[in-house]
Amino acid sequence: MKILYWNARGIANGDMRRALKNLVSSHKPSIVCLSEPFILANSIPVSYWRSMRLSFVTTNDRGTHDPNLWLLCNDALMLSVISKSAQQITFSYSIDGVHCVITTVYAKTSVVGRRHSFGRTL
Repeated sequence: MKILYWNARGIANGDMRRALKNLVSSHKPSIVCLSEPFILANSIPVSYWRSMRLSFVTTNDRGTHDPNLWLLCNDALMLSVISKSAQQITFSYSIDGVHCVITTVYAKTSVVGRRHSFGRTL
């Protein structure tokens, strides 16, 4: 099982999309989490994700702000989203009979912001 977490700032441009496609092709992750895409998830055609055998799962919930975490997974994997907030997505899946729970976090750069975020996450 491989998980790719990548800062996808600039995913709207072709060079960045090719770079992501090359990463996915080279490493074949089962789960992909993208941070800081700075565009809406529906701005990327579904065909782009399908070409990498990925399915869009969810984004984090930042209220009135655009999401800054996207979660995707291999078409063969079934993820269950447990919770999501402004700074995290928690999901679960089972592989080879083992139940796994993972939280992907986009942490604020300020110490005060991180304390607040982690206090709610933990």
